[in-house]
Amino acid sequence: MNKWIRNIVVGIGALVILFFAGGVIFQLFQPRPIHWGADFRRLSVEPYGTKIFHAQLRHFFPHSTVKPFLKTDFDPHGAYLESVDTLELEEALNATELAYFTDEDADFNLVGITNFLNATEYDTELLLLHVSSGNTVYIATTGLSNVVQREFEVETESISDEELLEKKNIEAVFSEELRSRPDSATVFNYFKVYPDDAEVLGRYSNGRVFKIAIERGDGKAIFNLHPYIFGNHFILNQNKEIAKAEMLSLPDEDTYYFTQLNISHYDTKSPSVLKFIHSKESLTWAFYTLLIGLTLFLVFQIRRVEKSTPLQTIKKNRNLKYVYLLSDLLYKNNDQKIVVRYKMDYLLHNFKRKHRINTNKIDNELAVQLAGYSSIPESRIKKLFVLYHALLAQSEPNKNMFAEYNQIIQLFK
Repeated sequence: MNKWIRNIVVGIGALVILFFAGGVIFQLFQPRPIHWGADFRRLSVEPYGTKIFHAQLRHFFPHSTVKPFLKTDFDPHGAYLESVDTLELEEALNATELAYFTDEDADFNLVGITNFLNATEYDTELLLLHVSSGNTVYIATTGLSNVVQREFEVETESISDEELLEKKNIEAVFSEELRSRPDSATVFNYFKVYPDDAEVLGRYSNGRVFKIAIERGDGKAIFNLHPYIFGNHFILNQNKEIAKAEMLSLPDEDTYYFTQLNISHYDTKSPSVLKFIHSKESLTWAFYTLLIGLTLFLVFQIRRVEKSTPLQTIKKNRNLKYVYLLSDLLYKNNDQKIVVRYKMDYLLHNFKRKHRINTNKIDNELAVQLAGYSSIPESRIKKLFVLYHALLAQSEPNKNMFAEYNQIIQLFK
């Protein structure tokens, strides 16, 4: 790639990065967008979050324990459920007293503020056992799962759009009228079917029932299909007394609260980096422009870089036959110094490889070490070293010295 093309690509990449950084900084100083979705999360500060309600919940039960509900809190019910068959369970749910219920840890109010009560059949049976054991369960939700509706003999339905348009504001009757926000992302359900012995506690102004109490055994389950009264927006800006009255109507006992009865479910509304980026059009454009720019830069960069050529390793042949062949060739050419050096290198290389000794310096100390690792007398090895240095120092070859050198080195075979 030419230098000017590379500079253009780098410049475009730098502009894209600056554009993205500017978009992020711009969005950080913008007012935080308000999410009007009805999620009722415990720590959410959005209009329909319930952070204020849950922070004040302990004050409604000053003499009792208030804590998040854990599924282990239903262990006494779970143990009983596993020990009985279906018929015995039905009889227990209709009994006025449960013989197994002696554990005080399972004696508590259960309060749930949730967008949708997505309880499994097992959860619902535990919930029924808890009510039948003489406890009060209060659940405010926009909808109930089919399992819950079947077990509590109720059926819910949404108020039609025609009714919403006809009544610009829906009014709910508790101790006073309640006004909601029909222009937001809210759902208004009512009980289409409920047991004859259920107590009706709240109606919309059009007569639709949204709050009932159902007795089971010694306890009572209260379902409220209008949970918006517990949202931050309603408590701060409209009427905080309604949520207060709802909680004060419960027994002053230990109270556990939840946002999802089935704790295996996780909150899919939790914030994420990508969700924040896609919440603003400018951030979305900046993010994908950055990705495209980086991709193009990497493509051009990969094409520019040349593939490196690996260095060829010089092969060395230290085979004994090769050394003999090379020695004969060099001897015939009357080049005794190379033959002397090759033979000594081959000898010392073998000792170094087998015995891990330092062979860099050819002297009497090395001769002592070689004598110790071989059967050759120390005097002969010292003589070999003397001949080695003498032959390398001579300008003209000495055949007698060379013959003696070969004779001693042959002893190491």
